[in-house]
Amino acid sequence: MGRHLPVYEKKYTSTCKYCSCEFKHIRANALYCSIRCKDNFHYLTNRKKPIITSNCIICDKEFTHVRNEAVTCSSVCNAKKQFNKKKLDRLNI
Repeated sequence: MGRHLPVYEKKYTSTCKYCSCEFKHIRANALYCSIRCKDNFHYLTNRKKPIITSNCIICDKEFTHVRNEAVTCSSVCNAKKQFNKKKLDRLNI
């Protein structure tokens, strides 16, 4: 019928590089406890996050952001921007 593969004892104890849990493995140089931890670790370390510096359109304060479309430095300034936009819309009608 089929060939039976030998069962190896998991005799090496390691610490996962991503989630820091202890796990047993058949290899002494294993770094991750699962494929999911390996993928998550590589995604987080290789992901590029460009940081952009801009000035707020409401208070003219300099702030850093990741998204290109950010124009306000905080939720307070964003609320002021929305309020002013609605106010101008009402005046134009």
